[in-house]
Amino acid sequence: MMDLMHDQAAAPSMRRAAAAGRRLERWRGTPFAVDLLTAAGCFALMGLDVPGLAQADNALSGAGATVVLVLGAATLLLRRRVPWGPWLPYAVSLVFLGWLHELTLVQFALYSVARYRGRAAGVGACCGYLLACCAAYVLPNWPTHRADSVSQFLALVVPVGVLATGVGIAANRVDLVRALEAKGAETALLQAVQDERTSVAGDVHDFVGRELTLLSVRSEVLSRRARGERWERDFEELSETARRAHLLLNEIVVRRGSGGGAPTPGLAALRRLA
Repeated sequence: MMDLMHDQAAAPSMRRAAAAGRRLERWRGTPFAVDLLTAAGCFALMGLDVPGLAQADNALSGAGATVVLVLGAATLLLRRRVPWGPWLPYAVSLVFLGWLHELTLVQFALYSVARYRGRAAGVGACCGYLLACCAAYVLPNWPTHRADSVSQFLALVVPVGVLATGVGIAANRVDLVRALEAKGAETALLQAVQDERTSVAGDVHDFVGRELTLLSVRSEVLSRRARGERWERDFEELSETARRAHLLLNEIVVRRGSGGGAPTPGLAALRRLA
């Protein structure tokens, strides 16, 4: 008895846990989930620099630096939600570059611009990043531990921008290939639907057309046999109706078979069409 009561009490909890697991499974592969994990990873990497930022001459304490970095990483959540989304973290990363000399966010920003806005935008963003780095380097407050010579500076900032942009361009190309494959699959599906519709139209024409032809001929024969009788006119009308129906069927089949501007049914309509 106690075991039964325990099982009944645990059943709602198990159902809620199962429902939560299903929701998590559906949410895990969504673009927002990917962007959220990306922003969290970016903040985790930037968080390693919080002690140094708090000690640097930038008017930020440890808590202030954490808040600023959280806000900067949060801009990655918008990279796919609005048209200008990838450019927001890029602009913020340039501010971080000149103010905090932070190079982590700019890697994610360059990748986002190159992937979601294409190769030309990615190359332009990379060039802008390199110019901003050069401008920040010539200012007197560039930290010496980042690079104390031009060669060390270039060895630091150039690979960051080039690699992030290159990976973003490669990901953009993969996205384009997948989109083309999906478009090709959709085209093949529409072609299959068109072929099935043509086949169904041919079957309908063969079956219904044969029956209408037989009906027309039979009515014509009966009309001649009933000449002079009161139902002669009825057989003539029946024969004429069958001929008109046959002609109309031919027109419909020809129009459907050649497209005719008629909407193409989906897969769900194939069984009903057949």
